[in-house]
Amino acid sequence: MLPPISPQVLEQNPRFKSLYNDLKASRLTDDGSSKLIKKQRAQEELKKKLQSSRTEFAKTVILQDGLDKLGSRSSELPPELRQVIQVVCAQLDGSLSAADREVLVEDFEYFVEHIEQVSEALSTYLTQSAQGVAALIAATDNPSPQRQLAISLLASKAVALRNTLTLQTSNIANKTIQIADLAASISLINRDILQVTVRILEQSMHGSVSRATRAKAEHLATVARGMELKLSIITHAAGSADGASGGGSDGVGRALKAYGAHLRRLKDDLNAEERALETKLKDYENAGGGMKDIAKRYAELMTETAEVKEEIARLQEAD
Repeated sequence: MLPPISPQVLEQNPRFKSLYNDLKASRLTDDGSSKLIKKQRAQEELKKKLQSSRTEFAKTVILQDGLDKLGSRSSELPPELRQVIQVVCAQLDGSLSAADREVLVEDFEYFVEHIEQVSEALSTYLTQSAQGVAALIAATDNPSPQRQLAISLLASKAVALRNTLTLQTSNIANKTIQIADLAASISLINRDILQVTVRILEQSMHGSVSRATRAKAEHLATVARGMELKLSIITHAAGSADGASGGGSDGVGRALKAYGAHLRRLKDDLNAEERALETKLKDYENAGGGMKDIAKRYAELMTETAEVKEEIARLQEAD
């Protein structure tokens, strides 16, 4: 119970008087026990729930951190499984939208199928981490010489690791810029190749090559027609000469026949060459669809080149 206090003391200390009256009226019984047992029990239950929630949250954070480390650094798992683990970590972080989750359903199923392999690797990683933490906690005030040396080197090792990480991050940024430059160079080369291809096809269809081929075909057709007319004139003249001379000379007739056969062969050769040139010309003219595809690819390549240049500029500004 509360000890009795003189009224004069209470009157001289009004704040203490208020506290004393509050304790006597609403918080403590006559024997000194608390009147707020139910409230204290509720607070204790709330503290237990809060502690349990904190523990579960810490476990979740540790597991997510372990999965993230496995997805980016583990050499025990195959590359395909590490990529799937990275996707799962993105899902746990809330980085994936509903549409992305629908597309990546197969990856989640693949993760579930290989959950035992992931669990073993995660257990190994957590065990190693726990051993490291335990070694730090178990350090005593009078550690062994080896432990003293290890503890003294912790700060320098931490600085060295931090510097290495900074350097590697810078190297990654430089490599990214180099890759972007190389991609831009390749795009420019492809653009030049497409330009040359388009120019050649244009010349083949509408340029000097096409006109020369057509002119040559027309020339050969004219020559063949002239040979045909010449053969007809010679044959007619030979027939007239034979009729006038009553048979004429056999040698002249044979010579004319041989020359006529030669002209026929020449005509056949010219006709064959004309048909070949016409076929080649048609092939040139039928190349229009391919030219459209090449022109479309050329436009896409120009767009990709512009995007790569913008990415290079952004990386250089970030660096």
